[in-house]
Amino acid sequence: MDRELETQLEMLVDEASLADVLNALVSICGAKADHLRSNWADANTAKAWETAGKLIAGLAVKISL
Repeated sequence: MDRELETQLEMLVDEASLADVLNALVSICGAKADHLRSNWADANTAKAWETAGKLIAGLAVKISL
C-alpha cells in the first residue's frame, strides 16, 4: 500500500473507529463474495472472501470491547 492510501486509511480510522472500519471491510468482503458467486460462478474465491470477512468480524468484536 502506498503512503497516500495509508494516510487515507488512517483518516478513516480517526474519523470513525478501528472497529467501524473493520466492520465496513466485513461488508465489502461479503459483497465481493456475492459478486464472485453470482457473476463469475467462482465459488472458491467467494468462499475465501467469506472466510476473510468472518475473521475480520471476529477482530472487530474483540477490538470494540
